Amino acid sequence: MNLDNFLGAFDLWRFSAGLGLFLFAMSLIEGSLTELAGRHLKRLLRVYTRTPLRGIMLGTLATSILQSSSIVTLMIISFVGAGVIEMRSALGVIFGSNLGTTFTGWIVTFIGFEFKIQSFAYPLIGIGTILALALPKGSKGKTFFSFLSAIGILFMGLDFMKEAMSGVSASLDVSTLHGFGGFAYFIFGFIFTAITQSSSATMMTTLTALNAGIINLPGAAALIIGADLGTTITGLLAGLGAKPGKKQTSLAHFLFNVGTDTLALLLLSPLLKFVIYVFGANDPLYSLVLFHSSFNFLGILLFLPFTKQFSQLLEKWVPEKNHRLTKYIHKVSHTMPEAAIDALEKDFKLALDDLLTTNLEAFTIKRSRIDFLKSYEHLKEKLSEILSYILLVNEQKVNKIDSKRLGQFLRAIDHLSRSAKSAKDIHHNMKSIENSAKHEFMAIQKDFLEGIERTYQLIDEVRGLDNSSHKFEEILELKKLNSTDHDTHQKGIYEFYKSKNLSELDIATFLNINREIYASTDALLMGLKDLILPLEKAEEI
Repeated sequence: MNLDNFLGAFDLWRFSAGLGLFLFAMSLIEGSLTELAGRHLKRLLRVYTRTPLRGIMLGTLATSILQSSSIVTLMIISFVGAGVIEMRSALGVIFGSNLGTTFTGWIVTFIGFEFKIQSFAYPLIGIGTILALALPKGSKGKTFFSFLSAIGILFMGLDFMKEAMSGVSASLDVSTLHGFGGFAYFIFGFIFTAITQSSSATMMTTLTALNAGIINLPGAAALIIGADLGTTITGLLAGLGAKPGKKQTSLAHFLFNVGTDTLALLLLSPLLKFVIYVFGANDPLYSLVLFHSSFNFLGILLFLPFTKQFSQLLEKWVPEKNHRLTKYIHKVSHTMPEAAIDALEKDFKLALDDLLTTNLEAFTIKRSRIDFLKSYEHLKEKLSEILSYILLVNEQKVNKIDSKRLGQFLRAIDHLSRSAKSAKDIHHNMKSIENSAKHEFMAIQKDFLEGIERTYQLIDEVRGLDNSSHKFEEILELKKLNSTDHDTHQKGIYEFYKSKNLSELDIATFLNINREIYASTDALLMGLKDLILPLEKAEEI
């Protein structure tokens, strides 16, 4: 074995193309999952990964079917990146995928089957791409078939990388390691698998070499341990430059394998003897695959009791970059509903302040040193944090009163989000009118802004009232005022159109602005009534 033979066997451009397809597919998969991950899918995944044991079963089954721990690991990293499941829920699947990948060895040993990635990649790319292009934009079907196509591209990328290194396996003679200690075989297995991106390929090569008598059983066992660690490189690649959740998951896969493989190396000789003794497997091929399954099963037993501590350690090592925007809820455990609701009341008050400010910025009434879009994104993140916390509290055993209050909070989140979205959608129109030299435009905008300022000032006054009956009456009056303002502005726009000869495009723009101002204010008032009124009063509005 020499460097010239190695370089001659290595297809650099095919490997580069495979890596590019792999990374591109990862991006497509995450985007598709984000769109597909509606409430039902998220709930399904949370249910099946709610406990580490369920996750292990799911990971083992999925990897056994796909015969690739890399694919399952990449998929679960994508789920975490897309926000479908949390990193803690992904750990069980990561553990199970290691056990599932040992089934490849069993298949090779029993029937000599060699897994062909193309049998999955070609149909997925062909059918997925054609149907994704045929279906209308924005449909769930289009997103689903794009997801299937991305899976096929990912398979194709991995296959390209394997093919680029196919000649390397012929140029590297493992018999050169004969006489070296088990650690040399371990290093060889790690490097070979890291390059080929397939522990299954390493397993097949090792079984062939073991069957031919090129290496002995202890050497083959050490080589397979190295392959187990080498396969984590795929996941580490997926975590490069990714969000903290994805980094935590890929690091979890790596550390789990480091712990499992270290244990296997230390127990290599006694574990091999134990496997042969207990299972009566005198054939070295069966002994090897039994050894592979056994040390991965031991790794699961080692990590399973400490899953919670392991996830906490990962979160400490790879913390979230963005600081939490809420002030109170993260100081109170969601397992204490009464205290949690008090904290939610306080954070909702601050979120409502932010919403009023952000909407006024959108309407160009209030100025801020911070870019408006940043203010809008911060508000969305804050509401998202509150929503996640409400869902956690809702999973606890709560009394009827608290349950109703949590229901009001959920409705308030929806209303406040829609209020901000409607205001944001016309921000660019308001800026354009502000910079316009047309007197007619400025006159119409002035009417808009005066109405908004008056309404928002009254909303502030309502929030300061103590009597719930007075709040109820004032909110009703504000809803009537909002409707009156909408109708008055609409009538004024038509009058301007007739007298000032505004274009059809101009009138369409102003009518849209008027409609969105009404929608934003109405949603704000609906959110406000759920936050400051008792349920019985709120339901009357």
